[in-house]
Parts: sequence; structure tokens; C-alpha cells
Amino acid sequence: MPIQFPERSKVAQTPTPIHRLERFESRLEGPQLWVKRDDLTGSAMSGNKIRKLEYHLPAIRSSGSDTLITCGGIQSNHCRTTALLAASAGLDCHLILRGEPPYVPRGNLFLDLFCGAQIHWVTPQEYRNVDPVFERIAASLRSQGRAPYLIPEGASDALGSFGYLTACEEIAHQAPTPTFTHLIHACGSGGTAAGLALGRAQFNLDTEIISIAVCDDRPTFEARIASILDRFEAQFGSPSEPIVMPTVLDDYVGEGYGISSVSQRNEMVRIARTEGIVLDPTYSGKALYALVKESQMGRFGPESRVLFLHTGGIYGLLAQAESFAPHLL
Repeated sequence: MPIQFPERSKVAQTPTPIHRLERFESRLEGPQLWVKRDDLTGSAMSGNKIRKLEYHLPAIRSSGSDTLITCGGIQSNHCRTTALLAASAGLDCHLILRGEPPYVPRGNLFLDLFCGAQIHWVTPQEYRNVDPVFERIAASLRSQGRAPYLIPEGASDALGSFGYLTACEEIAHQAPTPTFTHLIHACGSGGTAAGLALGRAQFNLDTEIISIAVCDDRPTFEARIASILDRFEAQFGSPSEPIVMPTVLDDYVGEGYGISSVSQRNEMVRIARTEGIVLDPTYSGKALYALVKESQMGRFGPESRVLFLHTGGIYGLLAQAESFAPHLL
């Protein structure tokens, strides 16, 4: 069955531009490099998450929900975007955040609180099985006469996958001739990767999707992406061409989610000073470091045309300013 496209509420500032990174290409020792600027999908609601939420918003409205519930880490870009989207739509927002409240909220957490989101703190152990927490908060809200709408981590579900399925249509129109040989991006919950795989098939892009894990391992992400794709096909149909699974690389997780290395931070500073592009240490900074290292190891040759997907996250960078102090002196 061909894909049945759901309603979309146009919130993101799209299409986002693609441009060449000629000065940074010298770091790659061969391939040509472009960037897709999904950090420009908005101001406070910038990044890749708003593309997914554009497809959830009509479902939220049609369900009569008045409160959004979602989850993530303390510096979750998705939670920040959801909280701001809720405020703009006149909805309440409850965020389940992994960790402990800091003395001074910074970055994404500051914006969560700034726009009125209510925070529910859970331990890493509780977060591993977060569904009961969702249900407990939802049940409490229903007992108060509220109508909650639950959004999974990263909005990474079948409906959210349309965000990057349709982004591939932009890429198809913006790509050079011949088209990109590779697209590389940060992967934290699997939804962007699943959407790109669907879009690659739907719009017949002859491009390898390379997903850089920022947490967990390759088998975990492969299973997660496959599960999203299975649910998508069951709910919405199949793209026009066969789906090719993304290539998941888990060599760049480092010490864990949200923890960057000195080498990764060096590349972030270098691209800021050569191209004026600001990345974040949790997602896009790790993906850029992977791009440099994989290129140096020979994955990309002189004929390769690589598209780097900038998924946003500047507010997460601001929360880690201290770790960049040695780079600024």
C-alpha cells in the first residue's frame, strides 16, 4: 500500500538551506562536504525535533488533549521543543527528566522552566522503564479532568518519522548533480534515522544514511529503527522503493550520553572558527567528530559528496560552557 500521509501543522521554518563547507573540507582529507542546516528550523524551537512534532500536533488537536507529556535527559532538545510548542498552542506540558535538579537551571532546562513546563525527576534506573511513569502522571491528570497526550522520547515513533521522510524531499530538490553519496547524522532515539530511511526509499535517493550513535550500541539502535519502520508500514503503508537500513556506527559514544571528549570539542571549535557553525556536544558535535575520523580512516574518498545533517542543539552547548573554557583561552 502506498504511503498515506497524515495531516501536518507547519510550524518549522522549512525548507532549511544546504550549503558547501569548503573551508572545513581540508579536515576530511578528500571528500566534498555540505551541511543541511536544521539548526535553522526556528529560534527557540530549532533543531530536528520540531519536524517530528509537526505531525503530532494535528493528532493532539483532534484528540482534544490539553496537556503534553514526554521524556528525555536534563538537556533534552526534544523536551525543550515540546515545552515551547505546548506553550505556543495553549497546552500544559509535563516533562519526565532523567537525573537530579541542578542548583541553577541552564540551557534547555532553563527554557523548559521558563515557558512553564512541569518537571518530574526520575533516576536513570527508573528511566530505563519509563512507561509506568508516563502512565502514573497521565492517570493523575485524568483524575483531575485533564486530557493528556503522550509523546515518546524524541517523538521517535511511526508518526514522528514523517518529519524526516518529508525532509528527504527537500534534500532531493536541493542536492547537487550527481547527488550526495552519504548523509551523516547524530542518532539518539532512532526516529530521525527511521525517517531518513523511509525518505531515501520514497524519493529514490542514492545516498547511504550513516547514523552516529550518541548513546547505546549498534544492535540497540538497529532494533529500535527496525521497530519504528515496522510500525510505520503497518500504520501508513510502504515507500515506493525498498527500504535500506541506515548504517549505525557506535564507535563515538565515548563515556556516554551527553559527555563529550576533548577531541570532539576540538572539532566543534574548529568548525565554528572556520565556518561559523555552532554544534552541540551531545549530538551534532559527536557526529562531526565521527565524520572527521571516518574520513581520515578512508570511508569517504575524493569522489564522495557528504551531507552533514545539523540537528540543532545550541542550548545544550550553552549548558556546558565550562568544559570549553580551555579551548577559549
